[in-house]
Amino acid sequence: MPPMPARYLARWADTKRGQLLDRLGRRCHLCGRTEQEVWSEDQTRLEFDHLNGRTWRIRDYSRWRRMIRYQKEADAGLLAVACKRCNGTDGQRFKRTRRNR
Repeated sequence: MPPMPARYLARWADTKRGQLLDRLGRRCHLCGRTEQEVWSEDQTRLEFDHLNGRTWRIRDYSRWRRMIRYQKEADAGLLAVACKRCNGTDGQRFKRTRRNR
């Protein structure tokens, strides 16, 4: 298989991200803010929240490979949508829990 142009893969990843956000419901599962509310208040985008914590490093995967992984995690029920504010505090809570075990 010949290598694909980076522009194509970036567009593909953006499309898949949008589809996954649609599927998971473009709303933070913790505070209920919508994508438009998050952008108008924080100028950030909604993020994918790993409900049981992430076991892999983001920088080890390209953008489009991350989207494939996110889709598989969503299929398994391990992924939700969160705003940056909630996802950050949720992640800190998870780290403290793991450290205390």
